[in-house]
Amino acid sequence: MGTNISSELNATELKRLSKRFNKIDNDQSGSLTLAELKRIPGLEENPLLNRIFSIVDKDNNGEIDFQEFIQGLLESSSSAESKLKFAFQIYDIDNDGFISKSELYQVLKLMTGNSLIDIQLKHLVNRTILYDMISFKLVKPLNTDECTSFI
Repeated sequence: MGTNISSELNATELKRLSKRFNKIDNDQSGSLTLAELKRIPGLEENPLLNRIFSIVDKDNNGEIDFQEFIQGLLESSSSAESKLKFAFQIYDIDNDGFISKSELYQVLKLMTGNSLIDIQLKHLVNRTILYDMISFKLVKPLNTDECTSFI
């Protein structure tokens, strides 16, 4: 997303986020690794952290630089539609613009761990996606305010 950071955040906010970024960046490399993010209390056991990391790591180099960090924060916390799109991306593992039954199953498996047996999970997936897959275009017309209350 080509968000213009200077139009979204003021200098004070950027400075505060830069300090937070540098605090997380343990090795002071100028980028964040998944291991560094896992050191943040509450994130170490988040089953979706790997998915969120891969979404924010736009250049897929295994690290999140400050620009990606800020863009990720803006994408996941701005408009209702942006929040919905970010949540959609968590499930769209192959980034093809669709959530397949397989992708939904994989993400739900991450989230539920062993609390559901496979047959229960497959039943849930089949009830959620009636056909082979859903696209963001089908999700977007939903009342985004209603949807973001779940995010």
